[in-house]
Amino acid sequence: MDDPQRAVGALLPLAVAAVEVADPFFNIRGDGWNLAVNSDFVLRFSDGRVIDGEMSEPELGAVRALEGAHLTGAVIARDLRDAVFTFGDLAVLEIVPDTDLDPWVFRAAGLPYVLVGTGPGGSERRTRTLMEEEG
Repeated sequence: MDDPQRAVGALLPLAVAAVEVADPFFNIRGDGWNLAVNSDFVLRFSDGRVIDGEMSEPELGAVRALEGAHLTGAVIARDLRDAVFTFGDLAVLEIVPDTDLDPWVFRAAGLPYVLVGTGPGGSERRTRTLMEEEG
C-alpha cells in the first residue's frame, strides 16, 4: 500500500464545495472526495481565529468559510495518527483524536483505499482500511 501522505498529495489541490456541520463534528467535501472529522480537532485560521471543536454560531460560520477554498496540503503519518490538512493560506486543520473510537475518514476518487485515522492506540492497531473503492 502506498504512503498515505504521498497518495493524498498526488490528488491535491482539491476544491471544497461544501462544509456540513453536526456539532462537534463536520464533513468537508468536494467533487469526488470527502473528509469526515469525527474526532477532536483544532482549526487555525490565518487571521488568528482558532476553533477547537466547540462550535457556537460564530464558529459555525468560520468553518463554513472553508467552502470555496482548496485542500492544498496533507501531513498523514503511516500509522494515520494526528493528521494535518492545509487549506491554502486560509486555515490549517489538525486532527487530534483522543480515542480509537473517534476517527477521521478521508476518501477520494483515484485513491484505491479509504483512510480511517486512528487515535492514541493507533500505533498498535492500524485502521487504514483495505476496502477497495468501487466504481
